Amino acid sequence: MTDFEKSYEIYLKASADHVYLDQLLAKLSVLAGLVYDPSQDASMDSQLAELSRQIYVLRVYDELQSFLIHSKHREHPQPMEGLKDILAKAGSIDSVREGAEANYPKILGWVLAAAKERKLFRP
Repeated sequence: MTDFEKSYEIYLKASADHVYLDQLLAKLSVLAGLVYDPSQDASMDSQLAELSRQIYVLRVYDELQSFLIHSKHREHPQPMEGLKDILAKAGSIDSVREGAEANYPKILGWVLAAAKERKLFRP
């Protein structure tokens, strides 16, 4: 079994289990990185950049959401400076998160085709 096949197997298992979207997308990004060759695959640059941006935004959004939830349930909540700014940023991050346009099937199809072409994956 090649390294790519092992990574792909991990990706498939993760997609069948309960995982967070950012973790699944990060695994897809790793698979893409294994087959990416900038001299041959420039057509996917915008999709891969969008995928990376979406992973980042999802993680920031999750951390911010977690912070706000945990702050709310403290025993003696203290007034937080800049709470209005934090909530405004959360709203703008949410709109960016919803506007993400990475085409996951296209990326996964490209990854598999590139892996087969480079004989990293045996169908």
